[in-house]
Amino acid sequence: MQTPNSNLPYVYRCPLVLEEPPGFIDWDAIPRIELSDCRTGAQPALRTYVQCCRSAYELHVRFYCEEDGIIVSSYTQRDDPLYKEDVVEIFIDECGDGSRYKEIEVSPRNVIFDAAITNDNYPENAQGLKVNTSWNMEGMVTSVTPLQNGDLEYQIKLPFSSFDGVPLNGQCWKINFYRIDEDAAGVRRYWAWSPTYHPSFHLAARFGKLLFD
Repeated sequence: MQTPNSNLPYVYRCPLVLEEPPGFIDWDAIPRIELSDCRTGAQPALRTYVQCCRSAYELHVRFYCEEDGIIVSSYTQRDDPLYKEDVVEIFIDECGDGSRYKEIEVSPRNVIFDAAITNDNYPENAQGLKVNTSWNMEGMVTSVTPLQNGDLEYQIKLPFSSFDGVPLNGQCWKINFYRIDEDAAGVRRYWAWSPTYHPSFHLAARFGKLLFD
């Protein structure tokens, strides 16, 4: 198990793919990363894995979420507080200094929350987190597909036009992937690719690296 003082080994090599035929990605060929308990690094109650790749114009992210038949998802409007229920989340920091990043959330009902985050040494500075929900990621496309076994597949396309530019080979972005899930007893569970060892997801120093191959 990792500890908060461990060196961060979380690096995901994001391959460049050709969508052949157009719109098709062979996800079986894309590496997977598993989420663990955000606060402890322990194995989660439900398996969640994430895959990433990039095409010429978009970053593609796929979440596979094991489900237990209990889905808590009532919000219907963009930028509703999806983080209060079941949701998957992506935090993306292009500059890598943790002061500004994008937060993307998708609920099981395929409702979107997207915001531009300003982080001034949060959580040490309790007032340092600013969430700008007036920012929208134009051109983002999301889908949520129930699978035959009851699990859920999320696919999220993030256009590079909403970032500073198309990433170059060898470039790194800081990133983290999260999932929130509520069990039958109403206990909320928080899972992450790179654990924060803290109740908050907004510990930018704990983000992993997305390396563009």
